[in-house]
Amino acid sequence: MLAWQALPALTAEVTRAALRCLFALHGAPLILKVENGSAFRAALLQAFLEGYGVLPLYSPPACPGYHGAIEAAIGALKQRTQDQAWAVGRSGRWEVGDLAAAQAAANASHPRRLNGRTPTSVWQSRPALAPLARVVFTVTVERQRFQVRDELAIAPDELLDHWRGSAVDRQAIERALVEHGHLLFTRRRIPLTIRPGKVAADM
Repeated sequence: MLAWQALPALTAEVTRAALRCLFALHGAPLILKVENGSAFRAALLQAFLEGYGVLPLYSPPACPGYHGAIEAAIGALKQRTQDQAWAVGRSGRWEVGDLAAAQAAANASHPRRLNGRTPTSVWQSRPALAPLARVVFTVTVERQRFQVRDELAIAPDELLDHWRGSAVDRQAIERALVEHGHLLFTRRRIPLTIRPGKVAADM
């Protein structure tokens, strides 16, 4: 959890300021998974991300499961913050210290998926992102965009609105992540349901 803070409003300007601080501390990511709110779709924020070479990955409409992990993390942080406030006798009123304590507790936890490691240790052991790797990844995404457009019978020079452009990008970015080894898929074996039926007499 890199940021858990109170913001005066959810605007493009406020979002840009928060992200600028995070990029300065941790470096800019390859992609940034975001929702479709006006602050995230604003030209101001898109230009800001483009300046850092960050590709926005917008969630599909009416598909909360696409960003379910983010919503779950926010819910857990809210509960941790509420617990901190309750511990000092404040109910329903959070302070900056509560937010910081909740963030620290989340990053020091031991989620089952990390096999005994903490989120902080995993984050600190991540490999550095070389500038050339960003350029190569961006070129791969652009190539995949042309491929997706061709599959969807969309002309290469056709201007797309936010929703259609985001749909193309979701496929292109996913393919690029897989191609560069940043996204892996695992198959979970699901046993078939055995339905009761007639058994032959000679069996």
